[in-house]
Amino acid sequence: MCCPKVLTADLIDGLMELIRRNAGSTPLGAMSGRHCGDATRADYTADILAGSIENESVEAVGIVEGESVCGALLWEKLEWDSKILGRSCARIIFFAGDHPEEILSFWKGRAAALGIEYVTMRVAGSGRHGEVNQEFIESHGFDGIERFVFLRGSTEAAAPSHDVVQATEVDIEDICSIAVSAFEFDRFHAEDLFTKRDADRIYTEWVRNSFSGRADRVLSVRGARGGIAGFCTCLLPADAAGLPGWIDLLAVGTGSRRRGFGRSLMLAALGYFRSKDVRICALSTQEHNHPAMALYESLDFEIFDRAVTYRMVL
Repeated sequence: MCCPKVLTADLIDGLMELIRRNAGSTPLGAMSGRHCGDATRADYTADILAGSIENESVEAVGIVEGESVCGALLWEKLEWDSKILGRSCARIIFFAGDHPEEILSFWKGRAAALGIEYVTMRVAGSGRHGEVNQEFIESHGFDGIERFVFLRGSTEAAAPSHDVVQATEVDIEDICSIAVSAFEFDRFHAEDLFTKRDADRIYTEWVRNSFSGRADRVLSVRGARGGIAGFCTCLLPADAAGLPGWIDLLAVGTGSRRRGFGRSLMLAALGYFRSKDVRICALSTQEHNHPAMALYESLDFEIFDRAVTYRMVL
């Protein structure tokens, strides 16, 4: 058997074949709002990964047998996370095919030599289509820290009952305060390696980045006293004809809940996407975030994929 190695550019075609055979299971494809059975999802995932490998933001390690890549692991360093959390972070974004134990062992040694301290990996709920399954992951040093669901629905919806407007930069601090107080179900707050301050910094910077180009629109709604009660960030798809809009962040301040603000933000976001000729909206949340799940399902959003986030400390 061949030994694992870093895959070079001359092997990209064989690697893409492996990715297309298995991409239906990687949660990266769920970001397109496509079900794992969609024929286009494999191409979508492969195209993203091919571009990332070519610009060297993603590295591939794997095993080659003859002229075929029979197994591979793709990963990337997380510079932003590393800066915020104060430890060198990485993410495995694809892991499938034959000889997973040998490939993972090789990658661990390489990551440790490069100073990686903390790695996450999101695995599709059932380990479909050849992607390594949860049993394998859990037996090789990974701990599950988050169960994720992906939902999607139509952008055809009623008008919001509250006045929702586009937020401006003068609203950043107020929106950051809501983000710090509202998010509690996510993996950053559940992770025992990070403090609440670390998790809050993640969301503070996430909001700031939304105003700096990450989001195409930041929406806000005000309460009875005029203060911002909640916000929502919207990302338009690269291909408006085929992909859904993505709701990146949605939160209502702790003192403003159960008044319909979250629903109004959702309806306004759907209206924004519809105005851009985007017919489907997708989003994700934690499986145990029952208030959010109830809101989305009340708007006829349906679950189309599930995943588990794992972490490993090297």
